[in-house]
Amino acid sequence: AERPVYIRVTLYVERETQKGIVVGRGGQTIRALGAHARGRLEELIGAPVYLDTWVKVLPNWRRNSAALARFGFPEPKPVGASDRSPGKESA
Repeated sequence: AERPVYIRVTLYVERETQKGIVVGRGGQTIRALGAHARGRLEELIGAPVYLDTWVKVLPNWRRNSAALARFGFPEPKPVGASDRSPGKESA
């Protein structure tokens, strides 16, 4: 039998109450989410997958530039920043 690909996933939420919602009663919500994700990943990779899923609380992560960078989100533009390059006229 082919050895499964090990993938560790950490879902971050901002509050303990959100963690309870994601995990669900007796872990049923996170288990269902993991089973669905595992199936999709196995289709994509073409190999068995072991999905090690964790839910952690990180208060205010959506407003924390270091956390956002760590999660792969681009640096937000300052408020009022324009998408136009200097010297370009608007239509």
